[in-house]
Amino acid sequence: MTYRRVKKSSDPKIIGVKNGIYQVEIKPNISFQNKKEEKLFDNYFDNSLSYFKSTEYKPLDKSAITYIRFIPLKSAYETDIVSHSPNVNAMFGIISDKVLRLIEKFKLPEFIKIRAEIEGFENDYFFVGFPIISYDLIDFSKSKFYHTKNQIITKVKNKEDYIENSILSSNLFSQELFLLKKVSTDIFYLQSEGLFFSNKLLSALEKENITGLEITDNILSF
Repeated sequence: MTYRRVKKSSDPKIIGVKNGIYQVEIKPNISFQNKKEEKLFDNYFDNSLSYFKSTEYKPLDKSAITYIRFIPLKSAYETDIVSHSPNVNAMFGIISDKVLRLIEKFKLPEFIKIRAEIEGFENDYFFVGFPIISYDLIDFSKSKFYHTKNQIITKVKNKEDYIENSILSSNLFSQELFLLKKVSTDIFYLQSEGLFFSNKLLSALEKENITGLEITDNILSF
């Protein structure tokens, strides 16, 4: 199976925001139904990123947070996939009910889903996040990376080389990734690389003209 890395759109023509960073934001004392739910949210997502790895993952209790109210920037357009601020560990972003119904037809990992309200937007939304698969599963003997300084496609020797040049110094960016074992779901989050959707899921999303999603050139295969 083949996957492509996806991210939330940053194109001002699509999201309406000139800085291209985010469309909506969480605001303390405004975004939660009460202080208890706000504290539960903060405590859960204050866990280190390693907590959200698939081997240790304990999704947030669905009844813990009633909803999160997001406040849009003045120029933000309504899209099916909405970018937010601040960043929250393991959370991809906000998706419309239309997107949720579509992806739920595919094979998914157990994921976080919190009802979201966006002032002035017509669609129903959900704030979603996915468990993280460790970069230990990357097959460095097959994977290819772009070296920004030398401007060549190259390989990484091992995990230590990857951490030093791709994570710490950003000298390398993945072009084509291979994993040591198969992932059974159509969506997964790979540590330090981002969120990947299967090609068949992407085809379904494209047929429905889903807005706010950007498909990158990064390919992942088994």
